[in-house]
Amino acid sequence: QELGGQAARQRSAFVCHCVLDIRATGQLQRTICRMGLFAHTGVRWITLGWSSFLAENVLLSHNREYLIKEFGESTYHNTYNTLSTLATGSILYGYVGHGRGQGPKMPFVLGASPAGRVAAVSLQALGFIGFSQSFP
Repeated sequence: QELGGQAARQRSAFVCHCVLDIRATGQLQRTICRMGLFAHTGVRWITLGWSSFLAENVLLSHNREYLIKEFGESTYHNTYNTLSTLATGSILYGYVGHGRGQGPKMPFVLGASPAGRVAAVSLQALGFIGFSQSFP
């Protein structure tokens, strides 16, 4: 049976449709019928941007010497810069045009519980420690 009511659908907004199957043993198991994550336009634009950005960086960085040899350094940098701008532009468009306050929500907030706050502060401290190591 489907999770009852509007409140249940809002709590499970990250996964559009959740179905509870009651097995012969009486155990409840959550089965995800379909992911509604990519149904939102903003998520598709942002995913496209991040995927393009990662692919462009991997492909152009790993083949740098060959591409510069074949097409010249100026063309390589212009292509790299153009592709990076398009990819980050897609991320920005997805977020600003379709993202802020819209789309799927994570079913939890990390800082909501005391354990979540400890985890958040610990991860932030670890990030600051890592960042401090980048200076001479």
